[in-house]
Amino acid sequence: MKKGDPKPAAARVSELKRRVEQRQEAIVAKCHPALFDLAQLWKESIRALHSLGPQPPVELVAEIDARFERRCEEILLKYPGNVPPSANTFAAQIVFSHEALESKTDHRGVAEWIHFERHRTPLKVDLEKRAAKDYKASRRLLRTAGDWEARRCNRKIQPFKGELQHRNLFETLWGFGLESLTPEELAFFFDEYCPCAKVHDPDALKKSRNRVRSFLQKAIK
Repeated sequence: MKKGDPKPAAARVSELKRRVEQRQEAIVAKCHPALFDLAQLWKESIRALHSLGPQPPVELVAEIDARFERRCEEILLKYPGNVPPSANTFAAQIVFSHEALESKTDHRGVAEWIHFERHRTPLKVDLEKRAAKDYKASRRLLRTAGDWEARRCNRKIQPFKGELQHRNLFETLWGFGLESLTPEELAFFFDEYCPCAKVHDPDALKKSRNRVRSFLQKAIK
């Protein structure tokens, strides 16, 4: 083959395969091994919820939620840490109260999730502000109470602002290594594990991650 001639198809496929393997190895080296099990579980759970249609039966949603929680516990037992994580390592430590993380029911956790997605500040923080007579915090808490009541009565709540699907994936897996990936590695990871099944733009994911990082950093100040 002369210099400048196009590579044979087999050579191009081999080179592409090598690049894919190199990117996979780079991602694995930067991330906690539990990330991949959790990402696959998230993908399966979201797709299961979407398959139920726009008005899913409450009992079927509960089954999917219960399976998600059960599998999360199994994954965490599969990868026990020798050293407890530092405070605010994971998004869950920032968004949720200790009581919600330890609770066997989802009531408080759901309320705290709704509050954070609506207002981008933890409910536990706004409860402290309300106690100090912060009127804006009180208004945010009242809005969350209204959202919770609507959800309890099987009524739709106003959609959260922003692109929720990618944001939720970042928030669910924050602390397991996504925050350390290059934009190209992020796109590779999201192409594999994001429930939307679309080809992802590295720059768009970088911007989305920066927004999530900013929200989380502000929440712990």
